[in-house]
Amino acid sequence: MSVLSSHTQSLLDLLASITHNFNSDNAVMFFSDYGDVLQYVCVLYIVLILLGPRAMEGREACELSGVIRVWNLLLAVFSIAGSAYCVTLLVYMSASRPFYNVVCRFDYSVLYDGAFSFWVFSFMVSKIPEMLDTVFLCLRKKPITFLHAYHHLTVTIFSWNGGRHLLPSGIWFATMNYVVHSFMYSYYFLCSCGLKRVVAPIAPLITGLQIAQMVFGYAICLYTAYHKFVSPYGCETPAQLIRMGLLMYGSYFFLFVGFFISRYGKEKSRRPRKTSAETAIVERRPIT
Repeated sequence: MSVLSSHTQSLLDLLASITHNFNSDNAVMFFSDYGDVLQYVCVLYIVLILLGPRAMEGREACELSGVIRVWNLLLAVFSIAGSAYCVTLLVYMSASRPFYNVVCRFDYSVLYDGAFSFWVFSFMVSKIPEMLDTVFLCLRKKPITFLHAYHHLTVTIFSWNGGRHLLPSGIWFATMNYVVHSFMYSYYFLCSCGLKRVVAPIAPLITGLQIAQMVFGYAICLYTAYHKFVSPYGCETPAQLIRMGLLMYGSYFFLFVGFFISRYGKEKSRRPRKTSAETAIVERRPIT
């Protein structure tokens, strides 16, 4: 037991050293030097969506319950840790400076280098590993919905493009994503442990939380657009990322509202509650 505790403490010390000594110069260089990787990944992802289900035709679905359980647990823990750091930072910044400064001015003293920078960088990079969600759907011969595929593809493109710039509003996007992911992947983990009936009532609440995320994300983009293009104060967010964010969050809002209505409105009277929970796990509702 003492050996296990010693190894755990060593691992935590290593993680603390990596996060606190994180150099943001390396992060910016990473996205600049490996920008072509994003293109390769997106092409492969589209190929997976189009050809993956066909390749599985005539084959038995893979039994991945154990793998998916571990995967959901890892993403839940990762998201909770990211939430703890980013929420703390966002609360501190919001309490110590005007809202405009938090959204439109990049504060090097708190956002550049160190643990908080590490977790924002991790948020951006994690979008590619999260595409494994789609691989699992394909291997299990589950339907890959447009919402699922569109979300994973667009949020990855937005995050990697944002990584090449010092994006002041990035702390807002990362914090919202981490928080919603904390609930979502914890929910998926509990379902994968056989607790679908117990946590079924939470499913509509998570979708509602996702919709709220899209509304607030769009509001942040509108705010930055106003100061970038209209206000004399200006905004440090690049124009192309503002346009991309408006398109992305706006489309997410309509897609998620449509999903919510179709899943919990029209079908609620026709299906038992547990079926909705099971279907939610299959479709793996995405978030940003």
